[in-house]
This record gives sequence, structure tokens and C-alpha cells, in this order.
Amino acid sequence: MLLQITQAGIDKELEALSAGTAFPAIDKIAFGSGDPVNAITVTALTTTFHESDIISVDRISDTAMRLRGLIPPDVQGQIREIGLLLTDGTLYAYGAYQPEVGGLTKGIGFSFDFYAILSKENISELTFSYTPIDVQQIADAVYNEALERLNGEHPGLWLRTITHLSGLNAQALHQQDMQNTTNQKLKQMGAS
Repeated sequence: MLLQITQAGIDKELEALSAGTAFPAIDKIAFGSGDPVNAITVTALTTTFHESDIISVDRISDTAMRLRGLIPPDVQGQIREIGLLLTDGTLYAYGAYQPEVGGLTKGIGFSFDFYAILSKENISELTFSYTPIDVQQIADAVYNEALERLNGEHPGLWLRTITHLSGLNAQALHQQDMQNTTNQKLKQMGAS
């Protein structure tokens, strides 16, 4: 996702340059469920439901970097807006998340890795694509592969198991028959 530097972020950069002070570090990725607003004039997310520490930063070029955040499995929300926060709390960059479909619902039970690209280059031609993961499809594929392997690697296993159990059953029936015969003979001996 591409984020746009806010006016507050630009002002913070100019302030640090003119005063000769260090620029506050980018500290968090904020996830919001509110209606997206103008990325230039915004000073805070409309509704923040989670703030993630920056897990990793990868420099893509001299003027661009990729940042990674995470929403843990126990947090849920509708992701509609994303922001980068500086250590002093300034909303440095902002973007609407999938506005064409109303955002993304993040449910409980799975984590959500998020990557954002921050750039001062003209990258309007840059496009991103992704494929959502279908967990049920993966589970079905694992189940089917395991079943195929069981059946393929041990084709006679089921037959041997049934034969063995049948043999045990035959032995049990034979022993029961012998016991019945013995009991009948004992009864006959006792009756005579």
C-alpha cells in the first residue's frame, strides 16, 4: 500500500531541518476503521482500532522504504485507513485501505502482516497485486494429500487390517465353539 505524507509530516520535516534537530523516528503503523479522509490535511485517523510497532524497515531506494506491521490474532476490526505515527505522535503519512470495496475485515483467530511503502519518488505507475489465502482450501488440500498418501503407500494396509481382525474374530468364534462343546460334554457327564 502506498501512503502519502501528510501536511503535519511535511511540517515536522521542515521544523527539524530549520532547527537542526533530529527528525522523530517513525514508530507505529496505525490501523483505523473510520471513513477515509483527505491524506494531506488529516492529523489523525478517524477511528484507530490498533497500533502496531514497526517490525521491519527495508530500504527500497534512496528515497523509498518498505515498513512492516502486524495485527495479532486476538484483534479484530475493519481496516479502512492506515497511518504512520512518529515517536511524538504526529501522523506522518496516511492512506485509505481498499476504498473501492470498503476496506478489509480482519477477524479474530489469525494475524495480519501488513506492508506499507513510503516514498518521495513519483511512483504513480507502481501497481501491487496479492492473492488472499483461502484457509479452507489449504486444509482440504492437506487432508486430500494425506489421504492419498495413506492409500497410495499402504494399499494393502486396510485389507491386512480387516483380514487380521477377521482372523481374530474367527479364532474367537472357534474358541467359543470349543467352550460350548466342552460345556455340553460336562453337562452330559453330569447328567449320566
